[in-house]
Amino acid sequence: MMDRNKAISDLRASVTILIANIDLYHSGTKDVYRVVACELRKLVCDGKNSLLLKLFGDIKLHRIVDPYGNSVEIDKKILDATVFILPGRMEFKRGQTTRVVNIFDYKKPPIPLSQWVNQPLFKSNLSIKDYIKSIADKEAAHSDSQYNETLKLTKSVKFVNTDANMSYIICIGEYILRVINKIINTTKRS
Repeated sequence: MMDRNKAISDLRASVTILIANIDLYHSGTKDVYRVVACELRKLVCDGKNSLLLKLFGDIKLHRIVDPYGNSVEIDKKILDATVFILPGRMEFKRGQTTRVVNIFDYKKPPIPLSQWVNQPLFKSNLSIKDYIKSIADKEAAHSDSQYNETLKLTKSVKFVNTDANMSYIICIGEYILRVINKIINTTKRS
């Protein structure tokens, strides 16, 4: 049986850690994207043990937009035929870290967490879950002798002064913080 008070305490800690590390990332301490990935793994990638699922069993999250800004599921044939697809929009501001924004479609109905983590990101055989777990398990929690295929692909893309790999994990972290904030604010009003 789940100790709800412990789960709430763990959620508070995750939110604090995400906020602090995303702020550090944007101020130039880029390596903290690894810490963000670990928190995301705990929050959304542990199946039935995912913290958000434990606390909010019916949680739903927004779909990834396709490269053209449409929220329809990206055609698998297109994904299979490409090296990778970068959803969302990049913001380049002089003297700042490049940011990825708008990778989720707020206009369409959200989907259950189990579907959300299995959406393809970058290519058809690479899910959000694969991406988060690769960074968390292969870079943050362990130091493997080589990158796995997911990290080889995602680290190969650079945005001026930033690896796409870092930018996307931060964008996902910012999105999860917004979702948690919305749930908490809605619960307070009820």
